[in-house]
Amino acid sequence: MAEELINTGSATHPVIGITLDMAYSGDGARVAAKGSDGGSPVTPGGPGAEAGIRAGDVITAVDGRRVHSGEELIVKTRAHRPGDRLELTLERDGKETHVSLVLGSSGGD
Repeated sequence: MAEELINTGSATHPVIGITLDMAYSGDGARVAAKGSDGGSPVTPGGPGAEAGIRAGDVITAVDGRRVHSGEELIVKTRAHRPGDRLELTLERDGKETHVSLVLGSSGGD
C-alpha cells in the first residue's frame, strides 16, 4: 500500500465484498445476516457473491491457514493485493466447503 501511495497519491485495499458479524464469538469469521445498510451482507456482483458466499457462512481458513475471528480474516485479506486469488474454507449448514475468489478493491478516494 505504501508503494501505491507514493506512486499514485492514493491507495486501495483488497476486499471480499462481504459484511462480517463482528459479534460472532465462535471459531472463524461469520458472514452477517444483514449488511451494514440493512441490505444483503454479500455485495451483489462482488468477489464473495461470485464465489457463492452466503449470509451465515463461517469462513474458517484462507489458503489453508485457519481463521479464528473476523479481525483475523481482515488481516489475512489485507496481506494480499486486489486481483489476488484466495482459496477459502467455509462451514455452511454444518458442512465444510471450499470456494475460490479473486479479491476486489476498495478505497483510493
